[in-house]
Amino acid sequence: MELDQIKKAAYVSKNKVVENFISANDYFRLFKKNASEDFIYNDDNEKLIKTIGRYFCGLSNINEFGKILNVKDEEDNDSILKKGLFVFGENGVGKSKLFEIINKIGKEYHQEKRILTRCYFQKINAKHFVNHFMKEVTKWQSDFDLERYYKGNLYIGDLGQEDLAFNKKELLGDILYERNRRKGFSFCSSNLYPDEVGIRYGNAIGDRLTQDFNIIQWNGASFR
Repeated sequence: MELDQIKKAAYVSKNKVVENFISANDYFRLFKKNASEDFIYNDDNEKLIKTIGRYFCGLSNINEFGKILNVKDEEDNDSILKKGLFVFGENGVGKSKLFEIINKIGKEYHQEKRILTRCYFQKINAKHFVNHFMKEVTKWQSDFDLERYYKGNLYIGDLGQEDLAFNKKELLGDILYERNRRKGFSFCSSNLYPDEVGIRYGNAIGDRLTQDFNIIQWNGASFR
């Protein structure tokens, strides 16, 4: 049931994004509520966090601060909203923590108003996911269904830190490829630089990175 709802919540038509976006007032109200005390919001990351928030709200001034690196001068807002997010940077700057907060916002907003938004997504950690996959598929009986991660909205945390599945399979690369083919919205945080994505997962992923994702670099000192 939940996956069907997620799938219906966001899809791309030929010319425009058809989407329920959360209002800016509700987003930032729930952001303040769900951001824990250990989440550091300061002058160094304020513009970046606002950019990502505006993306999930569908606001017209998403890239006011120029944080999306691959936006072309002629690109309009619809072009930005048709892409997912690829947020890269060093460990400990707050990437995964921010998406945890956004995930809570999406779930709480749905509980409050029964409205699905782009903030409502499945989330996985790349390393844990590959380990879980290897454990499950070797069982005599398992209800693990890889295809459920091909659809809807999905956040992949720590992309690139996972091992090869069974020392030979780039499982997350396969998932990203299928998600692109099926037009799912993907949100990724990673320590990999954009050019390293193609090296790790192959040209089929690397060559389409700028077409499929809004690319954002999160600089700053580690808070860990």
